[in-house]
Amino acid sequence: MKKITLLAFFIGLTAFAQQISVSSTSSIVIGAGASLNAFGLEMSPSVDYEIADNEINLSSSLVYVSGGKESILRVYEMANPLASYSGSLILNYEDAEINSGTEMLLNIEIEDNSTWTEYASTVNDVLNTITLDANLSSVAIDRVTASASDATLQIDEFELDKFAIYPNPATSEIRISSDNDLQFEIYNSLGQKIKESNLKNIDISTFSNGIYLLKVIDIESNKSNTYKIIKK
Repeated sequence: MKKITLLAFFIGLTAFAQQISVSSTSSIVIGAGASLNAFGLEMSPSVDYEIADNEINLSSSLVYVSGGKESILRVYEMANPLASYSGSLILNYEDAEINSGTEMLLNIEIEDNSTWTEYASTVNDVLNTITLDANLSSVAIDRVTASASDATLQIDEFELDKFAIYPNPATSEIRISSDNDLQFEIYNSLGQKIKESNLKNIDISTFSNGIYLLKVIDIESNKSNTYKIIKK
């Protein structure tokens, strides 16, 4: 595959930050079948794609992504969204950046308008690459990172009175015991929200067997805790 590699960069405000700038008077066109490598983020569009009036920043800070998981310590942020991108992405990473979770469970995460979406990806733990094949179609990209499905969950600790989830594992229904006024959200392994409820008996009979994330939101304080539940 023909590659266009962008080499120009400068050190940003922190020692770990890197930035690529494309002014409003110039542009980069990545041809279909070519690729651009920006600090280890390889973009291979399926149609000609132009980047103008933008900055691509790389930082080593973690962010919380879909389902409240911790990202790896490699986050790409665009000053302006990359609009209508179609094609594939490859994210190169270092072992020390994995942060939490299992390396082979890493998937690429893309943020669009403050919403993170996890995309099933392929990990090569020898080359340290995470590949999202050409299945993106006209997505907007604000930030890109990766996270493992078993990565540490973001937990805003708050006190729950006599709290319990049972049974867990469950076959048809989970029950929540608490005196707090609560709202519930359930996420699948891709970080997609698949159910909302304010009932303390939640039907999961139609769910496929597997691990899900139950986000418990305290309505009064708006704080939340996240728990793993298992459907069997």
